[in-house]
Amino acid sequence: MKKVLGLISMALLALLTTSCFEQKAVIRLNKDGSGTITETTLLSAEASAMLDSIPAGAGGEDPLSKMADKEQAAANAKKIGEGVEVVKSAKIDKDGKKGVEVVYSFKDINKVSFTMGGSMAESAKAMNPAAAAKETEQKPVTFKYADGVLTLANPPNKPVEKPADAPKPEIGPQELEMAKGMFKDMRMSFKVEFADGLAETNASHVEGNTITIADIQFAKLMEDPEKLKKLMELNDEGPAAAAALFKDTPGIKVESKEELTVKLK
Repeated sequence: MKKVLGLISMALLALLTTSCFEQKAVIRLNKDGSGTITETTLLSAEASAMLDSIPAGAGGEDPLSKMADKEQAAANAKKIGEGVEVVKSAKIDKDGKKGVEVVYSFKDINKVSFTMGGSMAESAKAMNPAAAAKETEQKPVTFKYADGVLTLANPPNKPVEKPADAPKPEIGPQELEMAKGMFKDMRMSFKVEFADGLAETNASHVEGNTITIADIQFAKLMEDPEKLKKLMELNDEGPAAAAALFKDTPGIKVESKEELTVKLK
């Protein structure tokens, strides 16, 4: 029985590194250029229930404890930028969903470079290096801040090199139903919030003192097979291409501009 429960814990670890989660990243910037980065990762209700079903000491290490490991968070902080420190790294329970919240602080946003989902990917690698998949080179968002004006560079990722004769993706009814099940609870968002408010900006998605770089409810991607197929064919051309594709899709926001400016109040 102990071995079986250990296998359940391993199965949950696999779930954590795939698609049954939602992750929210919020950078909060102060007028002096300092601020915080809060990354919140929540499991789906099903994965949370699965974790609850594992008795304490039943074998296998709690995956959430691994994700909340302060040493791993400190390693992630170094990759985010010089002077970035861990304020908090702990497990959380919100609305019946279990997860992890990590809060970083920085003194100068000019030294910060941030990749949406980057810290979670690094934690997943640390938890299970053998299962780390080959990655697309993802460029981080970088910042320049001076005289109350923030310039945010939102570069496209490096395109994946594919052979000229590579087959185009085929999405049939069976594949679509499988994808719907896998991604129904997955959501990722990245926002920048301004503590004292913003005066003006060229950002496409603005609400109060917050701009949205990306907010993707993956279940919405599954509702239109043709758009999903086109997304797979984009080959990481950049944010503008993805933004244009999902311009009128409810539940999906992608910033199209590769350079944003925000004047703080």
